[in-house]
Amino acid sequence: MDYVIELDRLRKHEIQNLEVKNAEFPQFREVWLQQKDRDHIVGEAQRNGDVIYHWEEKEEEELE
Repeated sequence: MDYVIELDRLRKHEIQNLEVKNAEFPQFREVWLQQKDRDHIVGEAQRNGDVIYHWEEKEEEELE
């Protein structure tokens, strides 16, 4: 999976969630760490080690 493209789709609200399987997390993390706005990309861990990410808008004071 091309996580650069998928994160861009998440950012543009073309998708609501991005599910990252436990085994794919290292590849995802490498791309995620390069994102300037990664604090908007919020993940919720699942019991099986997978993570479901969504885009979360931040208030101006939160960004400072």
